[in-house]
Amino acid sequence: MTAEQQIWQWVWLGFYTPEEILEMVMEETWRTYFDYKTNADTLETQKVKYQLLIAQFFNKKNNASTAWKSRTDVDRLENSFEELRTQIDVVAVHLAGRDYDEAIENIGFLFEEIEEEPEGDISKDFCFYLENDINNMLPPLEKVQEQKGNLPLYFGQKEDSHKQNLRLGEFIFKVLKNNNFKLNWSKKEGTPIIIQGFEWQNRGKGWEE
Repeated sequence: MTAEQQIWQWVWLGFYTPEEILEMVMEETWRTYFDYKTNADTLETQKVKYQLLIAQFFNKKNNASTAWKSRTDVDRLENSFEELRTQIDVVAVHLAGRDYDEAIENIGFLFEEIEEEPEGDISKDFCFYLENDINNMLPPLEKVQEQKGNLPLYFGQKEDSHKQNLRLGEFIFKVLKNNNFKLNWSKKEGTPIIIQGFEWQNRGKGWEE
């Protein structure tokens, strides 16, 4: 993937600010600079180029978003996650990792951070989706057409991330259904809930604090 394609994806994901995207894309440029002694002027030229691309891509997304519904699928998913967090204290995570193994590892780190907090009892339940699944729904470079896909939502318990809890799944299914998602779920151990026909439209410009 080129730097331009990566910037395009990060902008359309809607979880990163322009400053964060510039920092992330410049990390690789800095590595090239140190490995191959790239000229400092060339480095600055690349930075300016990336800044212009980021601004251009955000502008394209902003223009496209004027035709989106006021409440998108991403908005409804976040509302579902917030209900899960507040009603049964589920650790609900956007873009938990690129693939399943990385997501489980990141969820483990989150539980470690939560356990260090003084509140006492904490949830042992989690749910998340993967960045790789979302990337398949993003529009191709410079083409602002909408794309829909099926979004798997994984869930489980801290003690054994591979042993899915039927009761937890049924509650998550109910919350998603109440938020008007079309769903498919086999109710078998270890299978995710599939949100069908999900459209990735995220107006966000960075993670909310």
